[in-house]
Amino acid sequence: MAQEEIDSLYKMLPETSGEKRIGVLLDLSGVYATVSARKRDSLLNEAAKLLEEGDYPKVQIRYWVIRAARESRQGLMDKADSTLQLALALAIETGSKRIMADIYLTMGNLNQRRGKNALAIENHIAGIKAAQEVNYIDMEVTNLLNLGLIKQRLGELNQAENYLKEGLEKGLKAKLHFRVAQLRLNLAVVSYFLNDLEQSIAYNQEALNGFVRLGDRLNAAICYANLGFAFNLKKNRRQAIDFYNKALEIHLEFQNREGIARTKLNLMKVYLEDEDFTRALLVSEEIIRQQDSIGNLSILAEAYQLRVSTYESVNRPEAALKAYKAYSRVKDTLSARSNRTKIAELTAGFELERKEKTIQIKEQEVSLLSGQKALLQSRQFLLLAVVLFLTVTVLLMRAAHKTRLQKVRAQELLAKEEARIRKLESEKLSLELEAKKGELKKYLTDLSRQNELVSTFKTRVRELERQGTSQPGLEQLINSLERSDLSSLSWQEFRLKFDEAFPHFSSSLMAFCNTLTPKEIDVCLLLKINLSNPEIGQVLNISYDGVKKSVLRIYKKIGLTSTEELRAKILQLEA
Repeated sequence: MAQEEIDSLYKMLPETSGEKRIGVLLDLSGVYATVSARKRDSLLNEAAKLLEEGDYPKVQIRYWVIRAARESRQGLMDKADSTLQLALALAIETGSKRIMADIYLTMGNLNQRRGKNALAIENHIAGIKAAQEVNYIDMEVTNLLNLGLIKQRLGELNQAENYLKEGLEKGLKAKLHFRVAQLRLNLAVVSYFLNDLEQSIAYNQEALNGFVRLGDRLNAAICYANLGFAFNLKKNRRQAIDFYNKALEIHLEFQNREGIARTKLNLMKVYLEDEDFTRALLVSEEIIRQQDSIGNLSILAEAYQLRVSTYESVNRPEAALKAYKAYSRVKDTLSARSNRTKIAELTAGFELERKEKTIQIKEQEVSLLSGQKALLQSRQFLLLAVVLFLTVTVLLMRAAHKTRLQKVRAQELLAKEEARIRKLESEKLSLELEAKKGELKKYLTDLSRQNELVSTFKTRVRELERQGTSQPGLEQLINSLERSDLSSLSWQEFRLKFDEAFPHFSSSLMAFCNTLTPKEIDVCLLLKINLSNPEIGQVLNISYDGVKKSVLRIYKKIGLTSTEELRAKILQLEA
């Protein structure tokens, strides 16, 4: 919605009442680009009060849909689901077919956030059918857009492209300019993943033109950032920097702190690839100064990591080590947060299971107590006859004994169940750790093969040169191979994977010995996953003697006397 339309709605408010006023309030509360969260809540609250004063089923359904979308964004998934069920029931009851397409769209978005992609796909397909029944083109196109996004995230790129192109065709015919720009923006992403960079650039440029015409500067900033990324891949770094600066200008205008930090991070990567290390360091300092307001520690971690690479490139090992320590602290914080979330989820699951078991036991106890009560009531009648008194007493004693036995058995069952749960949890964590170790070793194997291929290729090119084979560009290719560092990015990815598997190892190692260089730290990472010296040399592309010398320097710094002692110590460090 353009700003002119929003201003027009605000002007209408004083002149409206009843159902029409509720509709205007809901229109305004559905705007996310320029209306603040607090203002949206205020508008929704006013609409809710007006709905209590009269019977307005159509706007009541719209209110529930918008409120559910708000609850979904706040993480209140179950509450949002209940609100949508109310909206769907009333829509079916009143025959409001048009808004059913909106309801299914919101359900699809909700289930996508919950990770229920199959159910989300069903919701969007139902939304398309509902929209087609009443010729609601905008909502049909929007559901097609969301289907494309889901398929993209699932890696089903051809299906994603088909859904997005179908939506684009319908959107162009209906002149849905905003939806058309959205679809082109997402087709640009799909084209990139399908390795069609030129088509991706074309879609991004068309989307950018559309958002500029609509005055949607926030989406235009996304397009500028995408174009910056694409032109950096094409090695047109001047153009890439220009696009990133345009995106940064918009984020600064809207005070979008995360957008500012992420754009500066992308600029830093361009400067690094262009070997403009001074600018790269200046940009990283700007990001780090913003760290308290960014709120996204993964951006901060990446900034520190790039800072390490920059210092290594300019041969400043002490500064690189300092940056690496800061990077380790941020990664530890991220890992701790992730672990707390996982523990909370596991605890919630275990508590739910424990409560269910407790309820079952309580139900058994209630049932037993009810039986005892019946026996006690019958005792009043049995006391009338002295002869039957002893019989009743024996029955009561047996019942009490049986109750005690059942309580003991129930407690034993509960204890066994708790032990089983703890064992399952331990086994699960152990299996996950072993799986991660396997992934790391496989990743290193692939990296070693890459290094071998590059080395073989260099050797073959040199042989051709010595044999007198002269081809245009051969010398340039040789020099490029000599200067390139193909494993740098792969090694950074390995570090991230390693930190996920052993979140505390880096900080434990630095606490134990803070004089290790980044390269010596790399050797320690590989020792942690039990790689032999030849395997370490193959991964790091250094000789066997080079590995032995590195290991020797490490265990002398730590104060040990042999490689075996070093390996044992590293395995003992907290991971």
